[in-house]
Amino acid sequence: MKGRKNLAIMVVVTLLLVVHTTGCDILENTAKMQEYEMGDDKIPSINAVVGDERQATDVESGFTSEGVQYKQYSYMSGTVTDDLQSYTQHLKDIGWVVTKDYNLTHITGEVELAKESVEDDTVLVMAIVYETGKYEVRINKFRGTVTYY
Repeated sequence: MKGRKNLAIMVVVTLLLVVHTTGCDILENTAKMQEYEMGDDKIPSINAVVGDERQATDVESGFTSEGVQYKQYSYMSGTVTDDLQSYTQHLKDIGWVVTKDYNLTHITGEVELAKESVEDDTVLVMAIVYETGKYEVRINKFRGTVTYY
């Protein structure tokens, strides 16, 4: 009985170390990532535009209950306004369209941009939620089109 208990403890400790190491590797790779990938779509990452010193604190991906594919990257930064001014301008320069008014001088808010996917009848929508010291970049991909006015 004692041997099984020790074996169980060793297995749990090993699993925790693997999960911790894998999680750290994912965040480290995110910090150096130059583009976000959504299937065949490649989007410049925040680090590609503003520099690799942004600290990624979390990465999520999956599908919503409605079947919308998403990826979300969370970052810490002491220069949120500067980062987002540079990043949103770069996205607009390469064809992203602002879909929601925003004001980066107010330090709690959201920026939303959209662009046609390389896949037919599919759109990418990026929402960046920001506050003092941090922001989240969430990219959704779903069936639809971007309508220009």
